[in-house]
Amino acid sequence: MSRRESGIENIGVDIYLGGVRELVPVATGDDFNYNEVAKNMMGRFEQYEFLPKVLRDLCIRRSTAWSGREIAYWRTYEKFVSEGKTGRDFDLYCAKHGSYGPWRHEADPETYMYRGRNKYGKLPYLIYK
Repeated sequence: MSRRESGIENIGVDIYLGGVRELVPVATGDDFNYNEVAKNMMGRFEQYEFLPKVLRDLCIRRSTAWSGREIAYWRTYEKFVSEGKTGRDFDLYCAKHGSYGPWRHEADPETYMYRGRNKYGKLPYLIYK
């Protein structure tokens, strides 16, 4: 269901998106361009690093309920951090290799799979082992 079909754009309130650095409403209707919005969004690991330590400590990083992909995200993030890189560095690495965010335009709509996953459902740029 699109934003317009859901009626969210028709109730007379501003719409804000999580992960956008500035607290400004996004465009609606024909003016909404997701490619432009995606270029400026923060990734989850950059957002995680912005949290106060007490809240970061509450985040469950590994859970038996998580999929292999979620654990692979954390393993790869921890490797980046151990090399002196940041959550933003990791988010941009994932976006580039997964053809999303600022690299969304590189994804071939005919063959693209979610975040650049391969035919086995894995993201080849993450550490699964």
